[in-house]
Amino acid sequence: MRHSLSLCVLPNKQVKAPDWSVRKPPYLPTIPGFPPLAACALFFPMSVFTPIPADESLLASGRLAERVGARLPDWGAVSWVDATTSTNADMQQQLRAAGRDELGPKLIGCFHQTAGRGRAGRAWQTRRGDALLFSCGWRIPVQPGLLPPLSIVAGLLACEALTSLLPDPSQSRLSLKWPNDLLLQQGKLAGILVETVVIPPAQRTHPSQLGIIIGMGMNLHGAAQLSKTLERPVADWASTGGNADLATIAATLAQAWNKAITLFADRGFAPFHARFARWDALRDQHVNVLDQGRVLFDGYAQGVDDSGRLLVATGQELRPVTVGDVSVRTIAAQVQA
Repeated sequence: MRHSLSLCVLPNKQVKAPDWSVRKPPYLPTIPGFPPLAACALFFPMSVFTPIPADESLLASGRLAERVGARLPDWGAVSWVDATTSTNADMQQQLRAAGRDELGPKLIGCFHQTAGRGRAGRAWQTRRGDALLFSCGWRIPVQPGLLPPLSIVAGLLACEALTSLLPDPSQSRLSLKWPNDLLLQQGKLAGILVETVVIPPAQRTHPSQLGIIIGMGMNLHGAAQLSKTLERPVADWASTGGNADLATIAATLAQAWNKAITLFADRGFAPFHARFARWDALRDQHVNVLDQGRVLFDGYAQGVDDSGRLLVATGQELRPVTVGDVSVRTIAAQVQA
């Protein structure tokens, strides 16, 4: 069956983050930083959910923080809260407020996020315990020009990390839809949001030091009901066959990102280029490239270049696409992923 995709080139919009304190207060108020490098739509309206029994032993924030922290002994801080507006917003404040000697990476997770956002700035939520929601943060020297493909790197590393937790990694059905959506077959499993934050000069240890944040939300269960209600494919961790607990999943993802962040800061996307092909969900798919709903051109996705730009074959040429939000539609079913 032939597939038709739409690629929308959307402007970045800065969303003002509310003040929030997690451990070690006080924090500085939010100040303008770099705009988001990539955004994702993971969260679903509360109205589509029915209550799902939760294992309360897995939903104790203090206990989970201890279990994740034990797996990340070299990290500067690991915290988990019951609810917050946004773990990325919390991490922004932690990175701005950290002293010059607080160099270790940080992790913040929550069971319920009240100000999650999806496409076009729409407000979305998950029921407590239905999704794994957390953000990791680093303060590292990096040139801003290297940063746009970081969401792609975070996504392919997430595919690798999650696959390593499956009973039979060779049978993994995970893939990455450029630039930052994790799919299980055709259903969306997770999304990644990468942001930067300006570090006050007095707190930098290097003139080019920036705060880097990788936030992720992954559906844990409830995909069958969501797929039916939303009339589009949705996936969850339970459908993968994996049985790793929340602490192991979060720590495995965090470790994968942490091992790669310095290499990325030094060399950008190039060292990860070849690894992307293994997870590329768009390869050879028919795509439309749109700007504000208007089709600019169409063609077939042919992977990415050394800068992480999506390459679209249009007749005799390859045209690069720098930023966008990709929607997948089958001609027969018109299913939007």
